[in-house]
Amino acid sequence: MSKSKVMIIKLNKNFSTEKELRQRVSGAWKIKIDTIINNKINHIVVMYHQVVIADYCLGARIGYHLTGLDKGRVWFDLEPYEGKTPLKGKNLIIKQPILLLQNHLQIYLI
Repeated sequence: MSKSKVMIIKLNKNFSTEKELRQRVSGAWKIKIDTIINNKINHIVVMYHQVVIADYCLGARIGYHLTGLDKGRVWFDLEPYEGKTPLKGKNLIIKQPILLLQNHLQIYLI
C-alpha cells in the first residue's frame, strides 16, 4: 500500500449543513499554494474532535484572497472524494505531522 500525503483540517466548530462546512473548509488558510502543489496534496480530510466529518479532493481552482480580512490567505475549490481510502466517520489518532502549517492545518502521511 502506497502512502499519500493528506491535508488534515481540524475544526473547532461543527457545522450544521454541508454547504456551511464546505464553505469554511475551502475558505481562508495560512498556507502557501506551493506547499499544496509541491506536496502533491489532493485529499483533504476535515476533523472535529478527532472524528473525520468530511473527505474532499482538491478542485481545479486555487488562489489567494487579494482584499479584505482574508487578504493573503489561500482558498481552493473542493470536489467530493472519490478515492480508494475514504476516512469519513472514522476516529483518527494522529501522530506527528510531516509538515506543521498551523495548529489546525497539517499535512500527514496516511
